[in-house]
Formats: sequence, structure tokens, C-alpha cells
Amino acid sequence: MSILLITDEYPPDVGGIATYLHALYGDLRRDEVTIVRSFRAALSALRRTRPNVIHAGTLMTSGVLAWFLSRVFRVPYALHVYGTDLTTTRRSWLMQRLALAALRRAHRVIVISDFGSEQAAKLGVERARIVKIAPPVDARRFAPPAEERAPARTLLTVARLVPRKGHDTMLRALALVLPKMPDVRYVIAGDGPERARLESLARDLGVANAVQFAGTVDDVVPRYQACNVFVMVSRTIAESGDVEGFGIAFAEASACAKPVIAGSSGGVGDAVIDGVTGVLVPPDDPAALADAILDLLGDPETCRRLGRQGRERVMRELDPAAAVARIRALDSPSILYPTELAMLQGGSQVSLLTLLETRDRSFYRRVVVCPPGDDEYVARLDALGVRTHVAGTHPRIWRLRDIVAAARATAALVRRENVKLIHVQALVAALAAVYAKKRHPALRVVLHERGLKYRAHSRLLFRRVCRGIDRVIATTEFGRRQLIAYGVAAEKIVVIPNGTDFHRLPALRTREEVRRTLGVAPDARVIGLVANMVRVKRQELFLEVVARLPNVIGVIVGGVMPILDGEAYEREVRARADALGIADRIVFTGPRDDVPELMRAMDVLLCTSSHESFGRVLIEAMAVGTPVVATRAGAIPDVVTDGETGLLASDDPADIAEAVRRLLDDPRLGSRLAAAALEDVRLRFDTIAVTRCIEDLYRELLTP
Repeated sequence: MSILLITDEYPPDVGGIATYLHALYGDLRRDEVTIVRSFRAALSALRRTRPNVIHAGTLMTSGVLAWFLSRVFRVPYALHVYGTDLTTTRRSWLMQRLALAALRRAHRVIVISDFGSEQAAKLGVERARIVKIAPPVDARRFAPPAEERAPARTLLTVARLVPRKGHDTMLRALALVLPKMPDVRYVIAGDGPERARLESLARDLGVANAVQFAGTVDDVVPRYQACNVFVMVSRTIAESGDVEGFGIAFAEASACAKPVIAGSSGGVGDAVIDGVTGVLVPPDDPAALADAILDLLGDPETCRRLGRQGRERVMRELDPAAAVARIRALDSPSILYPTELAMLQGGSQVSLLTLLETRDRSFYRRVVVCPPGDDEYVARLDALGVRTHVAGTHPRIWRLRDIVAAARATAALVRRENVKLIHVQALVAALAAVYAKKRHPALRVVLHERGLKYRAHSRLLFRRVCRGIDRVIATTEFGRRQLIAYGVAAEKIVVIPNGTDFHRLPALRTREEVRRTLGVAPDARVIGLVANMVRVKRQELFLEVVARLPNVIGVIVGGVMPILDGEAYEREVRARADALGIADRIVFTGPRDDVPELMRAMDVLLCTSSHESFGRVLIEAMAVGTPVVATRAGAIPDVVTDGETGLLASDDPADIAEAVRRLLDDPRLGSRLAAAALEDVRLRFDTIAVTRCIEDLYRELLTP
């Protein structure tokens, strides 16, 4: 990946933007980035280095220049924005139009805070194109003093002397602090056009003897180390739109383990976490600021706690190496995962989350297209550091025109995200991927087929789509045989099972504690079924089994899936429990995030599905040591070996009930099966081994 950075602010220039850009690009290799400042130099670099992408360091003027060069040379461009450049009103009409055009046409907009993200979105930038990279701080340089110094009650501000930084509010607050703490001293490091006015204000307020105007300081680290509290109450200047985009000085002070008091405005909330790394106050309220100063100076233990937590946060979230890695990865080759269900509890989503959690993070970026309306799923992916795009429609209800639109959107995403491989899990997504491959012949497509149940016309479509697919993953030998029967070439098929890490999860609560939350007695005999409320899972068959087992409690764990008529089916299941006279012995838990513990609290787990392409819930129960009983539907015999790792039965509820009764009446049999099942999980279904198999397949396809 080769980057051309165009910027009019870069060292030896001083200032926040120059420092930020140097932190991101200064450690890149010469073959990774070329840095230029002028139009002529940019033209020369484009012809000489032929970069993959242009990065603009500022919106005006390098952003407008990048937009122009992008159109001429057909090279995508990313644009850095900070805060004031998104809110300022100090531009002519023409420059404002040019700035908006450059902003809206950038294939990436890099912001430094959530505030910047919101402002960019308000100006018409799609959220999918917004990337946040907060200003990094070198915690080795900005560090606490080697030894604790005597408490001197020193306040510090490091900032240019401009109206936005709120020095005047701080001086007025100091006038309220000194009568109660006469030994407080306030040091201002920085210079600027407001200096004369602020010096005059300090004299008028009678605080001049307690204030030191230190001017521009070459090395601010000793200043941070010598203070007790760092204070900067940045404000938004409504008339000009001048605003604090982040406030790197806050993070530098935190890195030196100093508590921070900040004005609650703009992007400051990203730099200072109220009550965790510092205190936020209204930026134009001297009384509130004075109270915060007195509280902190009078409570050394809170000061130490906020300082310690601030440094920990800087080291965890603002690491320079991580920021550089994000710049490197921003336009690096990626693997795209379209997902087809809007339910986080679905098996395919669990498999994808598991794959992404255990991925080799140095091997390609991962990008996931999420269906609309599943904010929890998006949040989980964001927490894993995976880039997400939210699709416009839900694939299960797409019309033909929606499918065409999705195919075009996929092709555009391949270009925008530099996608080299698409890993799909559904026919509609596969269709869009094959269309994208026609537009980008070097693209590779993998279909993870998790259940073949197509009608005749869909089988023909599936067969044709598979001609454009490079590999098809089956999760079992049963799935492989099905694929061949559907007309997929045998050499395209690879068998990789699903994986689980449940055997690594500690038991946070005892069986008795979990049962207590369910309202079940510690000595009760409990059987369970874990599945979303869909007809193929046959919860009604589970009820028939419970009805044949007196004094047995049945627990049904799983959410309702409205897109598959789940609400109506749930009503039918509850009505069936009433009709069988066992409603008092059935516990409906709904969706839960403590499934491993619920499984451990069961004596037997059942799988009563009419069809299973794998049966993830079975290996999860096996992994936590719960014996399983299942029907012989679909691929289940490939997962559970009858009489060795579990018991299999026919669809007859009496047959299933007899298998359950055997386990309940013979604990030694259950223990033997559970032990063998756990060993089988470790050998065949360990999630890390499964992820490595999938990534080996990626490498095979992506190696020239």
C-alpha cells in the first residue's frame, strides 16, 4: 500500500495538526508514504510513485486539492478533519461549497473524535465512510515524574492564548479559589494574540501574583509533571464556529498521570472521561470550575485515582503504534463478510463472531456488511476492531430490484474497501459476490454453505452461482454430499466444521445459583433446548418429550425471530404447553447471554430439529460437559456419535424420551458420554483450529 499525503501542516511546523499527522505518518517507511505540501509536488509524486490512495492532511486547502487530483488520476482519497474545519463559518460561499464537495466525495473521512464523526455525518458524509483515529500520545515520553514531589498546589494550562481555550474563565475561577486556598499557583504554557488581554484581566481580578505566563515552552513534559491538576476549559465560539475537536493536551496530561478538569464542549468528551480520567464542567461557569478545583486539590486520593486511570487509558487506547497500524490498514487489502440475519443469536452470526474474535489480525482487514436494525451486532463487531457497513435492506425480504441494488453496492464496496476476497453465507449474498467478481476478475469468493434446502428453481440458481465461486465450505461430510448432489464440483468443496470455545470459559456461577435464577430447585431433573423460536427447531416436539417424563423440568432458551414468523410460532408453542398440562414445568427464558452457564445447569440438552446442517448447540453443550440427546436430522450424526459422545433417536417423542430417561437414570452413562464428547470437541471443534483452517484457505486463494 502506497500513500501520497498532501498537507500544508507538518513538522517542522508546530501545532496540533502537524503533531498529529507526524504521529500517524512519521513512522511509515519511505515506500509506504510520500509527503508533499504543494500542487506541483503532488503532481510529480503521483506520476513518479503511482500511489494507491491520496490522504489530505486538512480540509482546506489540501482536501480540495486531493479531490481535484483524485478526479484527474482516478485515485481514491481520504480526508483528515478535526472539528473547527467542520463547524467554522469563516469561509466565503465558494470555499464553503468546495470544502463540502471535497468532504462528501472522499472515500474515507478520518475524524479524531465522536464529535467530529457527528459533524461530518450532519454535513452529508455516510457513516460507513467515517473512521475515527484519536490523536496518539507517546506514554514513554509523557510519563509521571520518577519520584513523587511535594504537594505545591499548582494548576497548569498548556494551550495557545486564543478565546476558544477559556483562559479567562480559569482566571475568574482562580479569583474564587485563592481566598480558600491562598497557596494555589496557576501556570499558563503557551502564547498567542490573547496574552495582553489575559494579563490585564489577571491584574483586574487581583490574581496576577498567582499566575505565571510562561510563554511558548520547548518541552512541556516537565510542566505536566510539576503540576497537581491540569485545567483547560475549552469552549465553542458560536460566532465563528471555533470548537475543540479533541484536545491533545488533556491526553498528554493524563499520560503524565495528572487529573484533568476540562470544559464540556466539542470533542473534549473523547479526551476526558468524566469521573474516570478527570472532571467535565460547563466551560463558561467560573463558579463550577472553582468548585471542581477545590474538590480535587482537597482530595489527593481522588487526584491519584484519576491520574492513574488516565494514564492507563492513554496506554490502552491512544498508543502511537496502534494508530500507525490503523493508517496502514485503512486502505490495505480486506476480506468482506456480508451477513444475512438481523439476529445476533443466529448460528451463522455466532460462527462469524467466533472467526473474527480469533482471527490473525495481521492478515488482511476484515469488513462486515450488517443488516439494518441490529445495533447490538454492530457494537460487537466494533469492539472487535472490525469495520462495518450497514446494508439498506434485509436480504430475506429483498425484491429483484433490491437484489440488483445490493449487487451493485457490493461491487462498489469491493472497490472502496480494496476487497480481495468475499466470504458469504447465503445464496443472495453469493449472487451479489459473483456479480462483483465479474466487475473485478481478481476477486475471490468463498461460500460457507450452512444448510441446503432450496426448491427446484433455487437449486438451478444455486448451481449457476457456484460456477463463479472459488471454494464452497461444508461444515460436515453430510453437507459435502449434499453439495455434490446439487451439482457443485467436488474439487471446489472443503469440509471445515464449526468451532466453539465454550470449553475454555470459566464457570462464574454454580449450577445451584443458575437454577435459582430460573426458579428451579437444586435437586430437580432438568432438560433443555437452546434454539431460536423457528419451526425447524421443533420446540413443540421438545414439549411432547417433557410430557412423557414426569417430574422433569423443561427449559427453552432462545429468542423470537419475527422475520421467520417466530412470534406466531411462540404463541403456538406456549399454547401446546398449556394443552399438554405441563406449562408449570416449562421455563421460557427468551434470548440469553449466559448460555454456557445455562447449559451447565441442565442434566441433558436436547436437539429436536427437523433439519440441521451442523448443530452448533450440540458441540457447545458437549464443550461444557452436558450430555446430549438429538434426532438424526441432517448432519447431526456427523457431529454426535451415537453411544459414544451422545445419544441419537428417531423423531418419535417416545423414542427421544426413552433416550433422555436412560441418561437421567444412569448418571455414570451421562458422565462417560460427556467426557468423551469433551475430548471430541477439543480434537475436532476447537475454535482456534477451525479459524486457522479457514485462514489457510484464504491464503491458498489469495497467494498469486
